[in-house]
Amino acid sequence: MVQHFPNSNWQSGSRSVAAEFAQRVGEIVVLDELIACFSRALALEGGAGHACYALEAGKRTLLFGDTKSDFSAFRQADAVRAQEFLVMGWDQRPYVVEMCLPEEFDTRERKASLHTMAVTYLCRLLAILEADSAPFESDLTETERRCLELENEGFCDLDVGEKLGISVHAVQICRDRAKLKAACKTD
Repeated sequence: MVQHFPNSNWQSGSRSVAAEFAQRVGEIVVLDELIACFSRALALEGGAGHACYALEAGKRTLLFGDTKSDFSAFRQADAVRAQEFLVMGWDQRPYVVEMCLPEEFDTRERKASLHTMAVTYLCRLLAILEADSAPFESDLTETERRCLELENEGFCDLDVGEKLGISVHAVQICRDRAKLKAACKTD
């Protein structure tokens, strides 16, 4: 399995914004909250907006974002620059996370910070969409059960993901859903 989570070299060189976002995003299991968290992180970087597109046969299809699906108003301002980060999702499909920010991307560190956030944002969102599309049943799914078993055996999220052929973020979502189901049963 190809792992697309940002590596420690990116995070160590990105000051605090990307590292804090990457740490916080593991707790998020709701799409709106993830988008809001990403918007707050970009605001700290001087962000004006963001959106994520799926790329298919050269066509961009908007998936989500906080700009009402269009950056044209942002692009009209001379001070605003759009930056695109091409990302291969853990589902092996190409995506682009586009950010409009009112400053130039004049340092490698700043680009690395934003790219870290873009990759984390996209991969976490794909996992949330995957989890949200699964029917919510009171019984654990096979994947949820295996995630908990492997975690109890001492495997980290990366190892669990590799064993099950899913992303680290999907492992976290499955574990969160399993714990929610357990809590619902005790109520």
